[in-house]
Amino acid sequence: MNIYDPERSLIDAFRFKTIAKYDRNQVVRNYFQSELCDPLKLSRYINEFPGRSDLQKITEVLSH
Repeated sequence: MNIYDPERSLIDAFRFKTIAKYDRNQVVRNYFQSELCDPLKLSRYINEFPGRSDLQKITEVLSH
């Protein structure tokens, strides 16, 4: 399966609470290890979707 917008996919993984916390955290780790990682784009998306403070905390740790 091709994912054309990995940042949006990551946001969606956190929007839908049916996805287990472990799986969401794994998605974040995989994203930051991929060559498609664009932290600035992800940051813009996080700001567009209020209530994503959980994702913002994780991305701040992994992006440094």
